[in-house]
Amino acid sequence: MTEKEPDWDRLMAGITLGKLHEHAPAFGAFERVPVFSPKREWLLLASLDIAVRTGDLDELKSVLPQLADKYSRSAREGGHQYKYAFQAWVEFVAVCSLLSGLDMDVDDYRDPDELLARLVESERVRRGDA
Repeated sequence: MTEKEPDWDRLMAGITLGKLHEHAPAFGAFERVPVFSPKREWLLLASLDIAVRTGDLDELKSVLPQLADKYSRSAREGGHQYKYAFQAWVEFVAVCSLLSGLDMDVDDYRDPDELLARLVESERVRRGDA
């Protein structure tokens, strides 16, 4: 007998962070997950071990290069570091989403993957790896 499909809304409404961590493929690899504070005024960027104010345009912009660097370094190292690259990518996308609601230059954040690639490449050039 196959299991009946769960009521996903009900399941998600009552799930604990521990169970989410255990059952969600996207977060199971993370030691700590990126998370908003209860009033969504702060976002924990677990890959950098810092929190940023969700309404602070300059602060959010300032963490993008840091997240891009974390992503790039983790991806280059290979092996099990992929999960840290994935976590930095998730957080990068979250910050871009916040910025798209705050910044007048919304087009800068419309394609987080393209912006991430540009930041990684500019850092590579700056280091002389290009």
